[in-house]
Amino acid sequence: MKLTTLNDRIQNFIEKKDISIKNAQEIDFLLNNLGIDNEVIDDLILMIALYVPGGGDFLLDEDQIIIQLNKAKKILEISQN
Repeated sequence: MKLTTLNDRIQNFIEKKDISIKNAQEIDFLLNNLGIDNEVIDDLILMIALYVPGGGDFLLDEDQIIIQLNKAKKILEISQN
């Protein structure tokens, strides 16, 4: 259930259907609870902490998060098999 929810939230963010901070925080929460030990996932979790739609000084925007989400999505697909 968690993985399906996580995949849905990631896909919605990648497609820019939901780039809200709330969705990003939910992705962060679900990733943390999976407990996957992977550098790409760890980097994504750190990046989400710096995320604001549109970015800003010292903050990341949705395009930067989407790049990392695409990498993480591949890791999650491998871990499901």
